[in-house]
Amino acid sequence: GAKNITVCGRAMIDCSALESGAQQTFNFYCNDNVTVRDLTVINSGSWTVCFTNCHHVHVSDLLLFSFRIFSDGVMLSDCTDSVVEDCFIRTGDDAAECKSTGNGSTRTDNVVFRNIAAWADKGACYGIVFEENYDTQNVVFENCSVGFSLPNWSDHLGCITVYCGNNPNAVDHHIYFRDIEIYCTYCASAAFVAFEGNMRD
Repeated sequence: GAKNITVCGRAMIDCSALESGAQQTFNFYCNDNVTVRDLTVINSGSWTVCFTNCHHVHVSDLLLFSFRIFSDGVMLSDCTDSVVEDCFIRTGDDAAECKSTGNGSTRTDNVVFRNIAAWADKGACYGIVFEENYDTQNVVFENCSVGFSLPNWSDHLGCITVYCGNNPNAVDHHIYFRDIEIYCTYCASAAFVAFEGNMRD
C-alpha cells in the first residue's frame, strides 16, 4: 500500500551468494507511483524486478545479468499505467514480461515496454507469459531487440510470445509488438499459444 517509492543508483547488487530459487531481488506489491532506475543486478536467484498489483510504475536504465532458471528480468503482474524502458536484460529465463499472479484488485492495462535489449537462455524475450489469473490488455512492446534467444526445449517459446496459461476464463487482448529486431534465435521468432485461457485482437 505504499506510495511514491524510488529505488535508484547508480548501484550494483550482486546476488551470486544466494541459492538459486531464492526470493525475488526486488518485489513491489500493491504500490502506487514506483520508480526503479540506474541499477545493475548480477546473478539474481529468482525473479529480478517484480511488480504485482501496482500503478504508475516507471523502470529505466537497468542492467540485469543472470544465468539461472527463474531469474526473469522485469515482470509486471496485474499493473496499470506503467512504462519499462532503456534496459539491457540477459537472463536464464524470461526477460521482459507481463503476468497475472495478483489477487484481482488490479488487472493489467496500459503497459509499455520500449527500447529494451534482451538475451534469454531458457524463456521468452518479450511477451505475456503463462501465469494468468485475470485478463491482460493494452500491452505494447516497441523498439526492442533480441540479441540471442537460445531456448529450444519447447514449441511454446519465442522471441515474442503470448502464452496463455493457467486460467481458461482469462483473456489476453490488444497486445502489440512493434519494431522488434532479432539478431539470433534458436526458437520461434513469434509464438502464440493458448493452453488454457484465450487471446484475441
